[in-house]
Amino acid sequence: MSNNLAFRICKSLLMDLIIPWIISAICIAVFFSIHVGFGMIGWPICFLLFLFVCVMRDKMRKEALREKAAVLENRIYYSNEPNLMEQLGIQFNGSYYTYKGYDYDKLEHAISHARHDSGHVKNV
Repeated sequence: MSNNLAFRICKSLLMDLIIPWIISAICIAVFFSIHVGFGMIGWPICFLLFLFVCVMRDKMRKEALREKAAVLENRIYYSNEPNLMEQLGIQFNGSYYTYKGYDYDKLEHAISHARHDSGHVKNV
């Protein structure tokens, strides 16, 4: 258990402190090079580059949060698999899951299809 905690702390330090510091140093070097190479016209280029980096980081962060929320949501749904399968109309024949004539190897794929199906979204 302590190894898991130590791993999470190291990962957090790496992802939240070291990597952003390295990225910031690289950005400063790039901005300085652009400013030296282009003179005063380099500042608007640096500003636009900075905005682009911020927007991309924000998109990646939001996507990661969406993925984490989806994983947690699926864990909640899968904790009650038999009732969920019955509620959504998913059948299991021993080797694959069936929903509305479609066969799935994995339960999460069948549940995903059933949840996005307009007829069942209201019931879930």
